[in-house]
Amino acid sequence: MSGEGVIPNRVSITRRFKRGTICCPQCNSDALIRDSDQETELTKALWIMCGNVDCGMTWKAQISFVYVLSPSAIPRADLVLPKAPEGYQRRVYAAGPPAAGPDPNQFNMFDEGEHHAAAAA
Repeated sequence: MSGEGVIPNRVSITRRFKRGTICCPQCNSDALIRDSDQETELTKALWIMCGNVDCGMTWKAQISFVYVLSPSAIPRADLVLPKAPEGYQRRVYAAGPPAAGPDPNQFNMFDEGEHHAAAAA
């Protein structure tokens, strides 16, 4: 069977649509972004509608640029963007437990002879 005419299950359809949704602040249901307007180069207005028919709230929200974490490789002289605060780190991960020894499943890239000899055998 080649899959022609197969109807996708509801789970995959629901997941796809959830990417464009926001939580309604009134009833906590999924709300859908219905339209958007670019207000400035750094601000976009969103027109949002609650998916709960009993609530039905609609509202305007904004997405705005805050600062650059990693600069673009494409220079643009007419646009000045603020940089992240000095020393800013998005996440800091705790160090894992110390290793008991070298991992036997990991080859050492500096020992050329051992890896090639084992692969040839």
